[in-house]
Amino acid sequence: MIHRLLKRLKAICLQNPTVIIVVDRIDLDSQITTIHKFGEDKKSKQPTGAINQRSNIIALVDEAHRTQEGELGFFMRDALPNAFLFGLTGMPINR
Repeated sequence: MIHRLLKRLKAICLQNPTVIIVVDRIDLDSQITTIHKFGEDKKSKQPTGAINQRSNIIALVDEAHRTQEGELGFFMRDALPNAFLFGLTGMPINR
């Protein structure tokens, strides 16, 4: 994963990129951001919309097989519309 990320960084001009590690476990909230922070606005119950339009944001999404299919994935892609998203999973592939 790190090799692919570094290769991507060299291939494009990302001036001073921001790297975000996103997890789905709330118990890691004090260390890294959780997918739940990209949810809906508590008062209006509407998606938060784009919070950053920059194109030099790299989001490493842990357990992507659980978080990127439904609303949480939609909210995150809506909040960071120009970010590079790298989904990581430990889910075995059935043969």
